[in-house]
Amino acid sequence: MAILDNVLRIMFEKNISQKELADYLGIRNYQVSEWKNGKTKSYMKHLDKIAEFLNVPLSELMRDRNDSPDLSRSGSSVADELTDLTQDELNEVRKYIEFIKSKRS
Repeated sequence: MAILDNVLRIMFEKNISQKELADYLGIRNYQVSEWKNGKTKSYMKHLDKIAEFLNVPLSELMRDRNDSPDLSRSGSSVADELTDLTQDELNEVRKYIEFIKSKRS
């Protein structure tokens, strides 16, 4: 939930309402509430637009403040973290990886 935590933190810091975000994304306000209540992770498909709206790099949303440079957290590896994701979420991770790789060139 680190991604959503980052989104909510940045929204709070910038005094952006849930409704403003929903309006920008073209979704209903209750969908953002469902994200916050852990009912859905549909925010993953909106990450590019959320980052754009919040005026932050996508990497800022993806960042886990507790991650060490070796990408492990509390003894678990990135691979362990990926096993908990749905196929749609894994596809979003792949898109993000390709996005990061494209920035190298």
